[in-house]
Amino acid sequence: MSAQRILCTALSATLLVVADTVVVRAEIGAAPDAGGMVSPKVVYELGVVDDPDPTPTGWRIVTGGIPSRIILNPNGEANGDGEPSILRHPSTGLALVAWARNSENGFDVVLSRFENGAWTEPQVIAGTPANELDPHLVLDADGIVHLFYWVDGTTPQVLHTQAPADLSSWSSPVMVSQPAQPACRPAGAFWNGVLRVAYEVHDFGYGNSPRQVVLSRYEGGAFVPEIVAMTNNLGAVRPQVHSHAGHLWVDWIDAETTGGSGEVAWTRLDAGGHWDPIQFEPFANYEQREYLARGGVRMKAIQ
Repeated sequence: MSAQRILCTALSATLLVVADTVVVRAEIGAAPDAGGMVSPKVVYELGVVDDPDPTPTGWRIVTGGIPSRIILNPNGEANGDGEPSILRHPSTGLALVAWARNSENGFDVVLSRFENGAWTEPQVIAGTPANELDPHLVLDADGIVHLFYWVDGTTPQVLHTQAPADLSSWSSPVMVSQPAQPACRPAGAFWNGVLRVAYEVHDFGYGNSPRQVVLSRYEGGAFVPEIVAMTNNLGAVRPQVHSHAGHLWVDWIDAETTGGSGEVAWTRLDAGGHWDPIQFEPFANYEQREYLARGGVRMKAIQ
């Protein structure tokens, strides 16, 4: 499908949902199943393009005419809310959404669960006077929900907290990144039963380059970091770790211009536990970056 066709499809579907509003990118909602919303058929974000990958990597939309929707955060874009992380488990009906909600006091990480046909009241998971940003949800085999996010303080840090399947309590946040290193924008995944999280480190001071692409694994009760690559990208690097079909790979934004074009870089762990040579996938805009370039990386990584 061409980029032009993708964009047209996205705009049409967005207008089906929000008839009088231009794109409302941070709105999150659920569409009904045949059983009357016991669990949602679709959990969606309004935004740019469809995402066929079950692992959330960007904004998605509802396509087609779904007659009824239950919206979680109306006008989220107008409020300045951050991009959400969606955790969906179709076999159990679990549907969770976490995002950085904007308020007069700054950004807090909040979470809502879809239960009995409705979204629960958003619960503040991380709400200090500093800004908590870019949450990322991960589910383990025992049903434990893991949440990564970063705090935009004097030295930005990546943190982790977790809750049992019933979300009855959240653990005290644990620092993932190293204390003296500015770190941000985490994304996690499980591989071979081990929790891993990718994030960017600004070793020469926040906002400076070069930057490190770091992958930490939870081992022996602590997160153990490994530098996967370096990049001179002065924008958001946004590294992601992925696990599928026995393969583990990391991708990140290695270069991006003010016009939105650039390159996604990636590397895969080989059978001997070493990282393959870094490869690059070009993109011309946001849509190509998140869906064509990163989607192409996925297809190559699982071969």
